[in-house]
Amino acid sequence: MYFKVNHSGCAERKGLCQVRYDLFLDPGDHNYSEHYVEVPVIPEGGYPGEVDKIDGSPIDQKDHDEWFSGLRKEWQNNPFCCHFVYHGPEVSDEEILKAGEDVLKMGYENHVKDSLYLNKNEPVAFSADSTKIQSCKDRVATIKTTDFEALKEAKVK
Repeated sequence: MYFKVNHSGCAERKGLCQVRYDLFLDPGDHNYSEHYVEVPVIPEGGYPGEVDKIDGSPIDQKDHDEWFSGLRKEWQNNPFCCHFVYHGPEVSDEEILKAGEDVLKMGYENHVKDSLYLNKNEPVAFSADSTKIQSCKDRVATIKTTDFEALKEAKVK
């Protein structure tokens, strides 16, 4: 099993740096087959047929279904859990990686028990301090450009 920092879920939130960790299973892990799934590859532009101008639904559902069933498919490993952790603006890259390892351990233990609702963070104190908020925004900007996969690999070696 492994984790990835998902940059789309990283943001400043009430004076803290929110970091999203996506947790993945490896073959042989509990319920791996439920998260390793075959999905259609939607081409850029999506469905080429006529769609409703208000809600975007296909006008001809049968045509859409035939188009959809004919799409190429690929295998994809979906996360078994997505977890958010809040850090102060001074958080180091190493601390972000350590938190990911801790979240992965906790998440997998609860996943095996089918009890992901037990995943909990330490309580945090949010802040309305504008200086702290700006510091978090600055730190989040660097988090979003950091290749944590490369850092994990370097740490392992």
